[in-house]
Amino acid sequence: MLATEFGKYVAAGSGIVLSGKFDQLKQGKPFSALASAFDLYCGNLMRDSDPSRTAEVALKLISSLGKE
Repeated sequence: MLATEFGKYVAAGSGIVLSGKFDQLKQGKPFSALASAFDLYCGNLMRDSDPSRTAEVALKLISSLGKE
């Protein structure tokens, strides 16, 4: 699958790849696949990372996306 192969190159460069599945039954919820993938990533980050890594990611997200 193209996304999987692309993900290998991103991960090799210390990046992350989020993936989600589009569900036709959730057509009324825009970006549901993106929200699901991001939720999974955040859960993994909170479970597997040390607090300094979690804080680093939080600061980068706030810097990129804003506080709201």
